[in-house]
Amino acid sequence: MVADHAANEAYLGFARVYDEMMASRDYQAWAAYVSDLAGDNGINPPGKLLDLACGTGSFLKEMAERGWDVTGLDQSVAMLGVAQEKLRQAHIPVQLYEGDMRDFRLDEEFLLITCMCDSFNYLLEPEDLLQALGQIKRHLSSGGLLIADLNTEYKYREILGNGSFAETFPNSAYIWENVYDPETRINRMDIDFFVREKGDLFRHIPETHLQRYYSPEEIMELAREAGFTEVSLWEAFTKNSLNTMAEDELFRMEESRAALEDGDPYELGRMFLVAR
Repeated sequence: MVADHAANEAYLGFARVYDEMMASRDYQAWAAYVSDLAGDNGINPPGKLLDLACGTGSFLKEMAERGWDVTGLDQSVAMLGVAQEKLRQAHIPVQLYEGDMRDFRLDEEFLLITCMCDSFNYLLEPEDLLQALGQIKRHLSSGGLLIADLNTEYKYREILGNGSFAETFPNSAYIWENVYDPETRINRMDIDFFVREKGDLFRHIPETHLQRYYSPEEIMELAREAGFTEVSLWEAFTKNSLNTMAEDELFRMEESRAALEDGDPYELGRMFLVAR
């Protein structure tokens, strides 16, 4: 996923250190929550699972260990290469494809299709998200389920906002300048990655990533337009339904939750779409 969602190798350098930078992300908790949502809808392994924007395959690995027959799709060949090696070392069979979630075509159907880590937000126009949802619908088997997460307005306005972020790791570092425009709902991330090449020599990799905020109403309307008849939204990692919650009400609820909890900022400001 990159700024225009079309350049295959914008993550070329990032792929090398992605897992190091994301080591704190609890993929087991993500897999447990997604499995719980799927189970509530009668979807359980064994069966075929397709993960869109699968990245380096950490979520795929967790789901495979829960009994799923896994397939992954991503635009980055570099990320897919890391995923292939990761699952090979875990002795997990996997099919991996390079492709765009808006127009992918695979000659099979899946009981569960997932799209994690706000990947839908990289689709900058509603038409793009509609196309992706349509392709997903066409690749679901009868009774199959889509589960995806998206960022909320609170995430863009209050957690990221017009902020600066930086962090260092053993073999990498980043400096991130963020700008969110509430009028266009576009979030711009100018990120300078530094990747260790040899010794104390680091390579500088500048990247710009764009995301778009979609309101709960937009998400549900687009899912229905794509052919899904059962559509629901959930506050991330809870069973709190957002189906009838107004946009400003959701913002106030998240604001209150953030004030009361010392939660992971990556998990705050997130909602999960479940559709079939």
